Amino acid sequence: MPDQQAREAGRRSAAVADRIRAFDRLLEGRDRVGQQVHHRLEYTFALRGPERFAQALQRVLVGARFPDGLPRACAVAFDPWGARLSVECRLPGSTVIPTARGYRASTPDGPVRPVPRSPVEIRHRYADLVARLAVRTLADAFDAAPPSLVTTVVLTGYGPVRRPTRVGVAETTPEGGGPGPGVRPLLVSAEVTRALWDRTDVDDPGLDPTCCLRRLGADVSFGR
Repeated sequence: MPDQQAREAGRRSAAVADRIRAFDRLLEGRDRVGQQVHHRLEYTFALRGPERFAQALQRVLVGARFPDGLPRACAVAFDPWGARLSVECRLPGSTVIPTARGYRASTPDGPVRPVPRSPVEIRHRYADLVARLAVRTLADAFDAAPPSLVTTVVLTGYGPVRRPTRVGVAETTPEGGGPGPGVRPLLVSAEVTRALWDRTDVDDPGLDPTCCLRRLGADVSFGR
């Protein structure tokens, strides 16, 4: 029994560590589209117009590989006159961060119990994750959009719906869930030119995603 409890604690701890590691590596190993995708999107725009072009580009963004549990819903619009691509994305709530740092057996033959993660660490990791998701979305958008058509990307990222409770404290609910009106908080917004983006090295392993967003002129509210 003690060995079985230790193995179970190790298995659960490894799963938590793998999840956090996947979040930390969100900017690594990104899918890169090639010239073939650019040509196909240019062809779509020329023959079917800006709306179909935006729909095709949206499918490329939604199809990118992301860790399990992260929302990939987004809406894309294209202004051909301004060469501006607008991307509105859904961002996760803080509940996506595991509340346990790991697991251990309280006694050799006792139950497996979580080792709690501090609220401060949860807030820090959540802010870092949201920043990484925003930078990753910008990277995917600039990578997928043909330079001949898109010179600026406008990003808006919203958190989960917040609904007022009876005591006046907002609670987070699943998208579309729960009675009454709700508000989707704006967590990040940015308007970035391709010229500025091309000077940004998102493959730098030491990149601080929040500082990167601020250098790009983004307005962020998740770290306040």
